Amino acid sequence: MMVKLIPYCEIDGVRTFSDSFIMNLWEEMQGYSPYIDRIYQSREHWLIDMKASSLLYIIDIDGEIAGCTWLTHFQEGYAQVHFFYFPEWWGRTEEIGREAMRQALSWKNEEGYVFDGFTGIIDKKNRLALALAKRCGWKEAGEIPFAFGQGEPGIMMYIMREGG
Repeated sequence: MMVKLIPYCEIDGVRTFSDSFIMNLWEEMQGYSPYIDRIYQSREHWLIDMKASSLLYIIDIDGEIAGCTWLTHFQEGYAQVHFFYFPEWWGRTEEIGREAMRQALSWKNEEGYVFDGFTGIIDKKNRLALALAKRCGWKEAGEIPFAFGQGEPGIMMYIMREGG
């Protein structure tokens, strides 16, 4: 299985994916992720955020789109990461998640590693996602009582590059 993280970015003035592709991706994610449904009110809002303040990567598996991951809340050497997998890939998300994080934590530029680690917040009620994150090497940092609104706690998770 070949996992590729394809960035949504501009190269020589041309985006790697069309605006309609990115907006349709948001539409396809509806109903599967309470986070996406709450944070991004429209496909246009999603597109604006992916262009302006987030880094979006399409997860390609042997030429098929398995989902996406996007980075937000950048700090020196760290960012918050969000994942979405289409249901037909749910049985293989551990393998995909491990490889995606291995790749992202190995990205380098002229100054060295781009990221030393990532954080993420998972709804405390989402036991499957919490278990998956732990199997992929994420560690639990603690609980945030109102991470997803009044009475909706989240678990702060993190993963670090070895030596980071």
